[in-house]
Amino acid sequence: MPEPERPESSRIRRLKRSEYERLAESGAFDDEKVELLDGIIFEMSPQGLEHSDLVALLNELVVKALPPTHQLRPQLPFALSDYSMPEPDLVVVPRRPFGAGHPTESVWMVEVSATSLSFDRDVKLTLYAAAGVPEYWIVNTVDMQIEVHRQPAGKRFRSVQTCDRFARVSPLVFPAISICLDDLIGASGT
Repeated sequence: MPEPERPESSRIRRLKRSEYERLAESGAFDDEKVELLDGIIFEMSPQGLEHSDLVALLNELVVKALPPTHQLRPQLPFALSDYSMPEPDLVVVPRRPFGAGHPTESVWMVEVSATSLSFDRDVKLTLYAAAGVPEYWIVNTVDMQIEVHRQPAGKRFRSVQTCDRFARVSPLVFPAISICLDDLIGASGT
């Protein structure tokens, strides 16, 4: 059956972050894991065991090494733009007063990816680069590597580096934080 034609004047209306926040506060998404990205509400897939374990291990490592000027926010809302409120697996932000609203500035974002790998490489990467996120990592659990994206320019990052599970990599803003996937996984007892 052919799709019905839409009138030329019909358009898709993107949801603003402020509208999304009001819906969330009213309980509209209480039983759902969703994110607002570029004005569209996306259902997020459930977290697998490897994903959960790596988020927990990275969280432990980073939180111990952060200076008091910054805060780690694991899987919490981040006010990326007027039309986007992602919940990255890890985001490091400058410390701010209690109740100051969702952070709008980050120094480093991390997504742990398996089933969401193409989504994180395409949709989220484009939005993070366009918003000027200085450093975005994708911890690729399929290939056990870290994809490091730096120097945002438009909708892309000028610097992209892929590090295998044995490589040691540090975020530019905190060079003392050194992450090696093999060490991280080995230290967990797996």
